[in-house]
Amino acid sequence: MNHRREVVRARIRRPERAKSRKIHRFVVVAFCFLGFLYQTGSFMAMYFKYPTVMDVQVKMPDKIPLPAITYCDINLITVSTYCGRSFNNSCHPVNVKKYSKRYPAGKKIVETFGSMYVSRSFSHHSIA
Repeated sequence: MNHRREVVRARIRRPERAKSRKIHRFVVVAFCFLGFLYQTGSFMAMYFKYPTVMDVQVKMPDKIPLPAITYCDINLITVSTYCGRSFNNSCHPVNVKKYSKRYPAGKKIVETFGSMYVSRSFSHHSIA
């Protein structure tokens, strides 16, 4: 028969030390719980104060100042309207045939959008 010895280690506890540990553990858990409640309450207060209603206003000014860059905007202003205004002779319509010969890759673009224009920079002007 195989005789094994089992050693049992018994912890000797002091009743006053066990009581102080329980009190310490309770205080730590209570502070953690109170901190959790405080953070949850402050988060919920901030969440419910957050403004969810927005006021959207669309304004259309009578005059729009144009930037000092060349740009192309399809169908906002027609070439005839643009060239009819006096912008220091800054309107230079592009000949579709010449453009197609010079830039074959852009032929479809020109055919799609019709006549185009290339302008010099114009600043401090507005379209009424």
